[in-house]
Amino acid sequence: MSDTTPARYEEKVSSTGWLAVLVGAAALIGVGVPLGLFLGHRAAGAGGTLLLVIPPAIIVLLIVVLVSQFYALRIRVGDGMLVFGFGIFKKRFSVKSLRAFQPTTYRWQTYGGWGIRWGRDGSTAYNVMGDKGIAVRITVDLGTKTKDWLFSSRKPDEVCRALEAEFSAAGL
Repeated sequence: MSDTTPARYEEKVSSTGWLAVLVGAAALIGVGVPLGLFLGHRAAGAGGTLLLVIPPAIIVLLIVVLVSQFYALRIRVGDGMLVFGFGIFKKRFSVKSLRAFQPTTYRWQTYGGWGIRWGRDGSTAYNVMGDKGIAVRITVDLGTKTKDWLFSSRKPDEVCRALEAEFSAAGL
């Protein structure tokens, strides 16, 4: 499914603003403290080294890149496909492979947090902080077995209606 083709349904489910605040604070501390030490050593003529700043800066950069990928979950239904995921981490399924789909609720503790998580029941969740436990659960035929996925949605009923319309359009 092309991102330029009109979709039957699209949604962007963003994490709460607290995530951005936490990442910003980590970045300030992770780079600010070593940078302050580096500049302090240079001002004191102690021959400080840039090596104090480089490792924390690399770590903070990696954290920022990861958070940018997992900050928002995108859902798209159209052209006989269901696509959901974070940044480059997406799942794509033909509606023909879906055996069941339904709005559901869940507790984040079931999956041990947010992001891409594996449940004790064998399902995989793509969820975001602040979704209030509202999601869509799908069962997909993988050929030799079926597997359940769950993904956050602010409007799970609309996602399911769009999937039903895709089923009808595919003659299923």
